[in-house]
Amino acid sequence: MLSRAATTASHKAPPLTARAFPPSSFLAEELASRGWTAERFGKLTGLGAPRIRRILRGAGRRPLTASEAEAIGRALGTGAQFWLALDASWRRWRQEHPK
Repeated sequence: MLSRAATTASHKAPPLTARAFPPSSFLAEELASRGWTAERFGKLTGLGAPRIRRILRGAGRRPLTASEAEAIGRALGTGAQFWLALDASWRRWRQEHPK
C-alpha cells in the first residue's frame, strides 16, 4: 500500500501560471471604476485624450514611455514605477508565452 504522501505526490496538479495583463486593461478598469472618460483623464494627466485612447487601445503593443507612466502614476496616486513595472511584466510574459 502506498503512503499518503506517495499517493498525493502522484496526483499533484500542474503548477498554476498567472497570466499577465497589459497596462491598458488595468488603466481601463481604473478609469471605469472612477467614472472617468479618456477626455477627462487626458486633461487630468496633461497627455490629452487622443494619447490616452491610444494607450487604452494599445493593449501593450508599444511600451509606455517614462513620461506617460509619470503622468498616469501622478494622476492615480500610484507613481510611475508601478506602471513601468506592470508594462515590463506584461512584455516579459508575452515573450515567454507567444501565441
